[in-house]
This record gives sequence, C-alpha cells and structure tokens, in this order.
Amino acid sequence: MRKNGSHKIRVGIIGANPDRGWAMQAHIPALKSLSDDFEITALSTSRSVSAAAAGKLFGVPLAFDNHHDLVKSAAVDVVAITVKVPSHFALAADALTAGKAVYCEWPLGNGLEEAEHLAALAKKKGVLAVVGLQARFAPSVAYVHDLITQGQEKRRDDAFDRAGPRGGRHVPLPRRGPRALGHHDGAPKDLHDRGNGRTQAQDRG
Repeated sequence: MRKNGSHKIRVGIIGANPDRGWAMQAHIPALKSLSDDFEITALSTSRSVSAAAAGKLFGVPLAFDNHHDLVKSAAVDVVAITVKVPSHFALAADALTAGKAVYCEWPLGNGLEEAEHLAALAKKKGVLAVVGLQARFAPSVAYVHDLITQGQEKRRDDAFDRAGPRGGRHVPLPRRGPRALGHHDGAPKDLHDRGNGRTQAQDRG
C-alpha cells in the first residue's frame, strides 16, 4: 500500500511530448493498460505550452515545464526518463538524488563511467533503478530471433551435408526459446546493466 492509501505505483514521465516521442508511443499506452498497478500522476516537458497540452491529452493531473518539480513531487514514486540520450545522465541523477526510483531508456548516457556513477547513486539512495531493455522480450522480437537462429542452423546443416564424411562431426547449434534475447528473466537489476537495447532519441518537447 502506498502512503496515500492506494496500492498503485505513481509514475512521473519526463519527456511526455503530446505530439511525438517514445512516451506517447509506448510508455503512456503501456502504463494505462496496467492501470490496476500503475498511475501516471505527473509529466514534464521543456515548455509550458507542451506540458499543458500533454497533461490535457493524457489526463495527467500534474504537468510541469521542467523536470526539477517533477522529481521533487510527493505525488511521484517512479520517474520514467524518455528523452534524448544526452540528457539521460543529468535527469537520472536528479531523480535518484531526490530519492525516486528510476526507469530510464537505454542507453544511460555517455559511456560506462556515467552508468557506474548512476548505479552507485541508486545504491547509496537505496532506490530501485532499471534500464529499458524490455523490447528484447517482445513476442515479435523473439519470433525474428527464432527465424534467424533456425536459418543459421539450416545453413550449417547444409554445409556439413556438402562437406561429406571428411567434413568432420556434425555438432548442431542449440535451439533457444523466446527469452534467449534476454540475459535473465527479469528486468535489469541496476543501472549499469548492459545489453543490445535500442537507443531512444526522442524529443523532450
């Protein structure tokens, strides 16, 4: 239960542009589909006009024209960072410093040093912080992965068939399931978790 009496996790989204962007296309629809567990309570853009428009469009009660007010808001439990990559480090650091849990799109920032700094800050503050690598578990991505894997196996089988007895012993490649693209079954455990995530370069608004 939250302190306000609700069991829902309250999310503030940085970069919720009303016209374009990763938040509009993915984060907000996903969170609204999980309304039993999550509630979008705040959003921010870099301009008051777009912030007000986004708040009205998405039905979010708190709309800020800066991220500082969002990360300090008592109405926010988790900060989702959905802006262009160069801003990730500063925004994540501010959110963590404010004691908020963080969900940040991949990659975190400019190199390993920034990622390690954020991981250490999250640990120091005792808050959960994860990187958005969830697309690797999407059914469509898993399906494409399986097609590629099966194609590689077929090409290898054909090569052995052409080589004949002198080609050596046939050792088939292992077949992997839908979760093979992920390094484990859950979300990354800290901010320096690395993988083949997709860079999100979306406008803050």
